[in-house]
Amino acid sequence: MYRGHHRPVQLLIDIKNDGVNTYRELHRQLDAHRRILTTYAHGRVRPAAVTAVVSGDRAARAPMEAQGVRHAFYDGRLDDLAAPAPAPASFIPLISGNWTQSFTWQGDGPFPEAERARLNSIVSTAHSRGQRVRFWATPDAPGAARDAVWRELLAARVDHINTDDLAGLRRFLLAHDR
Repeated sequence: MYRGHHRPVQLLIDIKNDGVNTYRELHRQLDAHRRILTTYAHGRVRPAAVTAVVSGDRAARAPMEAQGVRHAFYDGRLDDLAAPAPAPASFIPLISGNWTQSFTWQGDGPFPEAERARLNSIVSTAHSRGQRVRFWATPDAPGAARDAVWRELLAARVDHINTDDLAGLRRFLLAHDR
């Protein structure tokens, strides 16, 4: 992506509405950049510098699943982990969940053990399937509560920390040797 930078980048694309038509247009746009994009082609994934992951409007799923060749992947939900026949990481490389719908703890006081166990189970299940994990709607105001949640996310090996405070996250990660 950048000179001297050899790690791939995940581009999270949030479709807000009209998922089917928006995704079809997105596919046309991505096709023009296919040489730098991770591509799924007939059961195989060809890694590249950028992996586009489609999030947001769930209606985008059907046209994506129907494609034999695509340059984007699908952002799964926690329900996808519990599905009787879960979609593979070649379709859903990322599992995302709303923190406030999954956990009551917002960083104040100790993290309830049952919730910690649930978090660890989510991450363990996703990782065993080759999927990455992120949560949105985590506390994002600077302070002890946010830092406590971030520490638990790191300890559980959550792959992406969602924030609007990139400088604050950078300081936090550097202070925690990440």
